[in-house]
Order: sequence, then C-alpha cells, then structure tokens
Amino acid sequence: MSNTPPAPAPVASEHVDLRPRNVSFGWEDTPLHWLPGDPFAGHMINVLHLLLPAGERWFVHVYKQVLPNIEDEQLRADVVGFIGQEAMHAAAHDDVLPHLKRLGLDPTPYTAQVDWMFEKLLGDRTLPPGRARHWWLMERVAMIAAIEHYTAFLGDWVLNADALDRRGADPTMLDLLRWHGRRRSSTARWPSTSSCTWTAPTAAGRGRGRPGSRPWSSCGSAASASSWRTTRTWWTARPPSAGSSWPGNRACSPRRAPC
Repeated sequence: MSNTPPAPAPVASEHVDLRPRNVSFGWEDTPLHWLPGDPFAGHMINVLHLLLPAGERWFVHVYKQVLPNIEDEQLRADVVGFIGQEAMHAAAHDDVLPHLKRLGLDPTPYTAQVDWMFEKLLGDRTLPPGRARHWWLMERVAMIAAIEHYTAFLGDWVLNADALDRRGADPTMLDLLRWHGRRRSSTARWPSTSSCTWTAPTAAGRGRGRPGSRPWSSCGSAASASSWRTTRTWWTARPPSAGSSWPGNRACSPRRAPC
C-alpha cells in the first residue's frame, strides 16, 4: 500500500486551451547587441534561439508518438494544442538565426551539436516493438515534462524583467521573448498532470503489461531526475570508441575560433 497521497485534480479555472497562433517578427532593425551596454547578457539569451528550434521540434516528434496512447479526449486536445504551439515556437526562433548570421555571428557550429543531441542521442532508436521501445518513449516524455517546468520559470522571469525595458532592449526581441514566455507559462499548469496520467498500452501475453496496470507517472518523479542524469552522462563522457564524429570533438577550444 502506497503512502504517497494522490495528486490533486486540477480545478476547472486552471485549464488553459492551447491554441497555436501564427505570428511573425521583423528582424531588419534589430542590432547584434540588442541589449545596449551588455553584449554578454544579450548573447546568453541568444542561446535560446540556437537551442530551442531543434528542441521544440523534438518535443513535437515525441508527442506525436504519444498521441495514439491517449484515451482521454480533453488530454488529447491539450497535447494536440501543445504540438501546434511548439511548432510555432520553433519556427519563430529559427527565423532569428539567418539574421544573426547576416550580422556576423554564425550559429552553425553550435546548432550542429544541438541537432546531433536531439536527433541522435535523444532520437528514435532501432528498438524492437515492446518493452524497450515503450520505456524509451516514457523516458523522453519525462524529460519534456521536466524541461517544461524549467522553461516556465524562464517565461515568468522574462515577463517580469522590467530591467530589460529600462536598459533599452530591442522591442522586437522583447516581443518574441515575451510572446514565448507567456505561452510557456500557460503550459506550466498541465505537463505535471497531463504528461503523466495516460495509461501505458499493454502487451498481453508477453509479460510487459496487464489490463489495469498503473499509468505512467514519470514526470515529477525520480524518473525525471534519472533521465537527466543519464543524458548528462551520455553527453559528457566520451566513449573510448568514439571517433571524430563525437560532438564533443567539435566543441570550442583555445585552438579554434570562438563559437
């Protein structure tokens, strides 16, 4: 008998309809140092444009695989809305990259490593149907749920960062960041429940699931922390067999041009 209290059910007022909105931003007048007097802070935030497009396309890819397993209609509608929203976020941040390149900042060395991480390290694996493939999907859902909680804090920060306005930050860049921050904060209410409450499909006769088996409860649990530890280990520990294709070999170093 478990001593863990059941998670409180969300009240009706907490539900947010996730509807993707087609937006676009004009970057012609945005300077490279869009935060006057603080290029370091500006470039720190610019990393979002380099990281998020590949990451959010990965979110979409994973959640499309989850959809067939969702039986609750409201939850399914939320996930469909989330998929559309993430696709819009990826496109909006992706549009910044050509502008950065025109200003002399080539993001390709960084984005190549990010693409490798999401497409290879965290991508689909040639696993046979059954328990192993199911586990890998569960792990990635847990990772996304954990990431969404962190990005919700970032969204809340940028929505309330009055110092950016006082410092004269470029209005177009602020519009993008706050549009995304507002959308990100709206999803913070549901990943902790919706990503974790659908039931894993059974594999009757194979010992890999039984009717009435417990639902996946991966996010907000030890599985999330375990996923991040596993990812960190794979990313930072270069295997002895890795050749020149290992992304760590392409990282910046004193002998190479700065990224």
